[in-house]
Amino acid sequence: MKRRGDIDYGVRQHKRLKEANFPHKIRALPHVIERIDLLSMSVEDAAVEAAATNQIVWLQRLLPLVASQVKDQVSCDTTDIAAARGHCEAIKLIYRCWVQPAGSTFANAFSIPKPCYNFDILEALELAVKNENDKIARVICDKSGFPGEILRWAAKHDNLEVLRVVYRFEDDYMEDLYRAMIIAIERGFLEIVKFLTMECGEGLLEYAADEFGFSCPLVTAIAHGKWEVIEYLDTQDMYLDESEDFDATALERAFASAAGKNQLGIMTYLQTKKKFDRTAIDKALNSAASCGHLDSVKYLCDIEGYELSAAALDKAFENAAEDWNLEMVKFLGGKGNVSRASINTAFEYAMNEPGIFRGKADDQLEMLKHLHSKGCIDPEVISEDFAHVARNCHVDVVEYLYSTGSTSISSDIVEKGFRKATRENSIEVVEFLYNTGVVSPKSIEDAFLKAASRGDLYVMEYLFSCGCKFQSLLEKALCKHSSLPPRVLLFLKQKQEITLM
Repeated sequence: MKRRGDIDYGVRQHKRLKEANFPHKIRALPHVIERIDLLSMSVEDAAVEAAATNQIVWLQRLLPLVASQVKDQVSCDTTDIAAARGHCEAIKLIYRCWVQPAGSTFANAFSIPKPCYNFDILEALELAVKNENDKIARVICDKSGFPGEILRWAAKHDNLEVLRVVYRFEDDYMEDLYRAMIIAIERGFLEIVKFLTMECGEGLLEYAADEFGFSCPLVTAIAHGKWEVIEYLDTQDMYLDESEDFDATALERAFASAAGKNQLGIMTYLQTKKKFDRTAIDKALNSAASCGHLDSVKYLCDIEGYELSAAALDKAFENAAEDWNLEMVKFLGGKGNVSRASINTAFEYAMNEPGIFRGKADDQLEMLKHLHSKGCIDPEVISEDFAHVARNCHVDVVEYLYSTGSTSISSDIVEKGFRKATRENSIEVVEFLYNTGVVSPKSIEDAFLKAASRGDLYVMEYLFSCGCKFQSLLEKALCKHSSLPPRVLLFLKQKQEITLM
């Protein structure tokens, strides 16, 4: 039968807390205290458990006991778990405990309460939205002391319902509202843009016009290529500069951005707002050529009154060659006379290693052949970068460049390319360079020993099969017994047995 009295009351009051002040009758029994301690929890853990199980009375007793050093973390944990479990009352209690005014009662009557501690309420809000718990989300929004953060969060996550809850058209929130609208515009969230425009669009423009550093809503939409948002904002006259409609520099940047994204509709729209000069169109052309958008390049070249400058043609030609865009290069070559220097630069760019946005090795080879066919490639361009090509490019490209520039490619360059290829390229390239007959035995020996040290059996196997006398080379490699991987050591011993047979 369970005893009643002060002992029972002390245990029930604190529910397995490590910090519980047990009566003397219990504290006088060390073995009992030790057992209790094994099953007890800290105040912080108990608060999280109370929030998880929605035990409001217990939570109310625990929160004031939490140490100030961990208040922020406990507030995060309890709010998050209460939001995940859908416990509204627990969340309200947590906010009442953490958001308290400081100072005397008289002073507080003339001040606005501010949060005493900082903790991330957005985590709890995200959990509530994820679990589709609208009631919890509304409680968090209502009780939060950070409506600005929630406004921006709602705009970023395209959550109009949350934004409606915290929306306030007041002077203190104008900057947050404007930034939330810009975030929604950048991401193309039309419903949020419509809501803010209808509710406070004119007021936001008036506010931003008097401040520094705010971007124009319509220009922002144009720069990010959000066509539906552009059409809507245009009908609502959502631009900052009333006298000139748009900032010219911002429009030129937007025009170049649209060309780089192949957004012909936006480019056409922008031309109705401003007549772009030759410099602006040149920048847009370069942007389109760099991104490989032939449609945009053709569109720009067909603009009435626009004449492609020699400098812009050369730059676009080089950028297209760098991306191995043969169709673009051929088109630009037909629009004017590309300079000899630009063709050589384009050839040099085309020899670079394959990039993430480039095509296949066949594209690189065809590009090099096309540029070389123009008859103005300087031999030094090939010889200076041949070793780099041997390290990175396909064997077909290496063979082609060697055949076209063999007169200018010295044996030292071939040996340098051979050493690079054995470290970083395919066996096919290594084999081709070896078969040129200019690679010295010393280079082969160095390549074999370095391949052994890094455990590259493929290169070692090929070099061994080249037909050279490798008995001394195997002995040199075996001398490095202590530093070689076991599989390399086994390989060398097997090859040594073969040579002795």
